Amino acid sequence: KKITSNSLIGTEVILTLGNLRSINVYLLGEAFKPGSYTVGSLSSLTNVLFASGGVSKLGSLRNIELKRQGKVVKMYDFYDLLFTGDTTADIRLQDGDTIFIPLIKKRVSMNGSVMREGYFELKDSDSFWDLISLAGLSNQQSNTLEYNSFNRQLQERISKFLNISEIKDLPLQDGDV
Repeated sequence: KKITSNSLIGTEVILTLGNLRSINVYLLGEAFKPGSYTVGSLSSLTNVLFASGGVSKLGSLRNIELKRQGKVVKMYDFYDLLFTGDTTADIRLQDGDTIFIPLIKKRVSMNGSVMREGYFELKDSDSFWDLISLAGLSNQQSNTLEYNSFNRQLQERISKFLNISEIKDLPLQDGDV
């Protein structure tokens, strides 16, 4: 309005948005309620996830795919929104888009002296320190942890106590506690 009034003296511009059009998007894979959704044209990926009931218990929150014309145009990590409130990775949807939620690949459990106990999904690139930042240490003085894993090749359970300084390069695998 200011640009118009400065360049065209004596002119006033009023802009009104009429009805927004609707678009159809598909939510597939491990969604709580998979299917076709009709949403407003200004809807984003997270709008559809919230409207649909979200991701099922088996669905990945870290590797959500947005497909447009059969090609993946965006990989979305819902943890960015949940744990840090970061909405910059959210993307506006277009008519015919498909949101695909794959199965979880790697999930570990963390409990004890942490602020958030429970299961955490990890990406292949995540380290033990990434897990610590997700769970949040409640006691910074604590420097010992119990690590439980299952060696699939030897078919045996591994359980050991580690000093927190020893876990720098601890490889985490699906099912670790």
